[in-house]
Amino acid sequence: HFRNVSSTLPIFTETFLDDGYMDMYRIVRLLVELQYAGTVTLDHTPVFDKRVEGHMSATAYAIGYIRALHNAARSVRGE
Repeated sequence: HFRNVSSTLPIFTETFLDDGYMDMYRIVRLLVELQYAGTVTLDHTPVFDKRVEGHMSATAYAIGYIRALHNAARSVRGE
């Protein structure tokens, strides 16, 4: 599961991928460098606006962000 959080255990809050303490680009870059061919699954994502039902916009944002990280890491590698 691919997610970012506000701090280390035992107390943390799940954050948007670009808002936590982990460098998510570095993680994706390592996966690309290691030629990882498995699945990266989006984990929990905060809600953009609690007045709107569902998590579709936050999920779409996170999936787009993961794809952008992957594309950037692949371009650095020359793919």
